[in-house]
Amino acid sequence: MMDRVQFSSPVFLFFVILTFFVLSCGRNEPPEFLDIDILSELEQPYEVFSGQTIELEIKVEDPDQDELIIEWTARNGKYEEVATVFKAVVKQETQETETEGEQDEPNKGPKVYFSAEQADIYAISVTVSDGNGHQIQNSTFIKVNALNKPPILDGTSPITLSPAMPHYVDQEIFLVAQASDPDNDTLVFEWSARDQENSDAGGLIEEGSGASAKFRADSPGSYLVSVLVKDNRGGQDRDSVIIVVNTRLADTNGEPEQEN
Repeated sequence: MMDRVQFSSPVFLFFVILTFFVLSCGRNEPPEFLDIDILSELEQPYEVFSGQTIELEIKVEDPDQDELIIEWTARNGKYEEVATVFKAVVKQETQETETEGEQDEPNKGPKVYFSAEQADIYAISVTVSDGNGHQIQNSTFIKVNALNKPPILDGTSPITLSPAMPHYVDQEIFLVAQASDPDNDTLVFEWSARDQENSDAGGLIEEGSGASAKFRADSPGSYLVSVLVKDNRGGQDRDSVIIVVNTRLADTNGEPEQEN
């Protein structure tokens, strides 16, 4: 009896090891992300302008060396799926060009290119599956800002003067900048002045904090008055006007002539 037990124990152990080995070999492991973030040349949080193209990439591996299926999706602020934000990029030597339709599925693969024309916040998701029932997901957000259009000073009469020429010493001259902004951004105006020797004459400008300003010169000469108009997003425009200040002529009684 003892001999049978001793003989059968190694056999039993062999079958246990064999069963474990077979089960282990038949077990499929899910893919794994090598980096927890969706990668890009930008730093998170991702924020771009409309029409700007950025590269998105994931690093992933599969323990079983399964062929992985990687698919990207994008949803806008209304949670509508937007497939057109993924672009096919064809690299020709050092030049990269965006194309649509040259690749059937630009939203597949470990690396894709994102570009949206509509300003919004997009939820980007990527799903990785191994074809054996396992899949993993990752996601991020991309904020797309509308491309800023700079303010514009009127090309015909960017700065209007009142009263009209001629202008005299110690006369108040009112200036108004004619500007508009395509994006309806709030505008900031900065006025400056230089005399005919190109020295700073900004002290001759009063109340120059908005679209209008007041200029008064205490000596005759030519003055260059400039206005810089800026929005709050880096856009700006500048223009100038020359004001010639004259000495008043005396009338027949020796008194300065009065303004008309």
